Amino acid sequence: MSNGSVSQFYNEGLRQASKRNWRKAVESLKNAINQNNKHVNSYNALGMIYMRQGNNMAARRYWNKALR
Repeated sequence: MSNGSVSQFYNEGLRQASKRNWRKAVESLKNAINQNNKHVNSYNALGMIYMRQGNNMAARRYWNKALR
């Protein structure tokens, strides 16, 4: 899904996260951000994924980006 829209990438990221397929979720959410670097929901979702993986520094970094 390389030519999708922001919402397609975001929704795919959420779908993969719900299946705990973190690698694919992160990839999809980053693709959404590449399409629209102000997509707050994608930054927030990435923060949640990294927090669940125990990577609090990365989680905080993405949450800070969501607040900008």
